[in-house]
Amino acid sequence: MIDIKLINAFHIFVIGALFVYMGILGNKTPVELYYVTFGLSLVIFAIMRPPNFKDFSYWNIIKWTHYIVIVPGIIYLSYAGVNDTLTPIEFEVLRYLGIGIILYHAYKLGSRVF
Repeated sequence: MIDIKLINAFHIFVIGALFVYMGILGNKTPVELYYVTFGLSLVIFAIMRPPNFKDFSYWNIIKWTHYIVIVPGIIYLSYAGVNDTLTPIEFEVLRYLGIGIILYHAYKLGSRVF
């Protein structure tokens, strides 16, 4: 299993930064970044074990959230971005989502390191 501190750092410096960058660029986002986001959504399946149907723990809820909400959301983002159908408000949401990811994972990383 990957160290949780590395996962937090990856969310801060890759995922959060990517979402903020795409949100800032808006319709000028290079199509290759949408393919990167699609690839990241598939990596979730390779790295994260499937959720347990019988467990209602914190980590299981995190897994369910990734499998049911985050992966479909990233796939939608990738599809809509490649087809140039994202609206300005969706780019703004993406930017704020990236900021939220950075702040949340920076807090979690800081609490695990210090």
